[in-house]
Amino acid sequence: MNILSLDNIVNIFLLGVADRYVTAGTAWLNGAFSKVARAGQTAGTKTREKFNVAVSNLTAKDPPIAV
Repeated sequence: MNILSLDNIVNIFLLGVADRYVTAGTAWLNGAFSKVARAGQTAGTKTREKFNVAVSNLTAKDPPIAV
């Protein structure tokens, strides 16, 4: 016969609470990584655009275009 003792019930409860915090922490960390990745992608795109403008300014015969 398997009877749940008070210690077992407390341990099960604590594991459930801990699991909830782990899940929340994992979701927060995943969101933070996504935001950083998006910011890096935006920065890379802007840098690439500025580089292309600079190259076109160097190769153009007309006066340079302000960025």
